[in-house]
Amino acid sequence: MPRLPHNSDIYRRIQSLIWCWIGLSLCNSVAVAQDDDFSPAQIEGFEKNIRPLLIQHCYECHSADADKIKGGLLLDSREALLVGGDSGPAIVSGNPQESLLISAVKYQSYEMPPNGKLSAKDISLLNDWILAGAAWPKTTALAPRDAPATTDWESERSKHWSYQKVKRPDLPDVSNKHWVNNPVDYFILAQLDEHRLEPATRADRRTLI
Repeated sequence: MPRLPHNSDIYRRIQSLIWCWIGLSLCNSVAVAQDDDFSPAQIEGFEKNIRPLLIQHCYECHSADADKIKGGLLLDSREALLVGGDSGPAIVSGNPQESLLISAVKYQSYEMPPNGKLSAKDISLLNDWILAGAAWPKTTALAPRDAPATTDWESERSKHWSYQKVKRPDLPDVSNKHWVNNPVDYFILAQLDEHRLEPATRADRRTLI
């Protein structure tokens, strides 16, 4: 079969059609991924049927609150479901047959949840939810946090013991002033008195050697 020259009209038309097809495909993909304009009834159905299922059977291992996120997969937001984890997207909006979540709960690819297969009713709810576009309420914007309290480090530094003036403390009362040989002994003996202990007897010179 003869090859079309690159500068021919037919070649340019075919090339234009290919690029148009690619562009439309990308637009459709983005539209599906970003579609979050769901009806109140769809959101109500999600909150009533789908979110409780995910919380009960999935969030222990696949949510931001999990001790360890398994498979790099989060299921606590629509964006996380569409992005997926180590094995790819968890759902394909509008296409449950291509959604890993459905094959997993059917025990076809993975066996999730691992502690027991979902009922046929629950699987059907998930299937219908994805088929209808995987409705999810819009994320509520977080309230701005209060500005953190500032710390006066200069003031805090001045309180540190190393910056305090040296003061000569009063000598504590002790039970046996005859034992004391220097001011430090007062503080040692005061601690011994507090714990009702007696100082050790003086060691002779031989012991000291």
